[in-house]
Amino acid sequence: MYFWHALRPEGPDPSLGGISQAVKNFPEMREICETKLKQLISILETESEHILAQSTGDYKPVIAGGCDFGDISAVVLAAAEGKDIPMIVMGRTGAGKLNRLAFGNSTLHMIKRTKLPLLIIPYTYKFGTLNKIAYSCEMTEDDKRTAKSLADFAASFDAKLLIAHIPNFVEMIDSREYHTRQKTFMQHLEGKVSFKSIESDNIDSGLENLKKEDIDMLVMGHENRGFLDRYIFGSYAARHAAKIGIPLLIIPKRFAPQF
Repeated sequence: MYFWHALRPEGPDPSLGGISQAVKNFPEMREICETKLKQLISILETESEHILAQSTGDYKPVIAGGCDFGDISAVVLAAAEGKDIPMIVMGRTGAGKLNRLAFGNSTLHMIKRTKLPLLIIPYTYKFGTLNKIAYSCEMTEDDKRTAKSLADFAASFDAKLLIAHIPNFVEMIDSREYHTRQKTFMQHLEGKVSFKSIESDNIDSGLENLKKEDIDMLVMGHENRGFLDRYIFGSYAARHAAKIGIPLLIIPKRFAPQF
């Protein structure tokens, strides 16, 4: 487990010829940051020892951390390069601090650039038992590979996996072809896996239907043009996204996660 903190510049933009005070004080800021990270890691190591003492397995997490100067997405992705890291986790700032964009610029940049699964957790979210995961997809071959991996992931928590799809107009008209495609997609998906077709005119009502399924995590593909782009970049959908209040896992296109 790695913790990384990005030190952001303040004042004049260095690219425009200005030198911010943060750049001048970077060595001092880095030392303060690393000291705080060491304190956090020490606390987490102590807590993990108490948790592991009650378990029967031999697993013991290795916790490390660091900091660097620059954009958070660049810093985190550079830190993850070459390491055996299955997932990046980011906290999502409250909408009250980022009214213009529910996800915040840093999170949007990370979604665009990441080559690893990205788990976004709302700052108000309270962790509990992971009982049900919803995966919204377009039923492509890439989606099928992701669904198989998610089925294994859900099984490790004894959780249910709901495959959710919003059919377009053509799919709704040709119901026979649509159901055949659905049946083919669901083949060889083992575990507590089910399918739900969400007939909706827009993403907002589609998300409302998903929320009624009492899900604990929503999973989406990165370049799912028919669903994800409207969800993140649409102004109304972005405002609504802040109300979901559950973790959102983004899977990059053509990436087969191994959890």
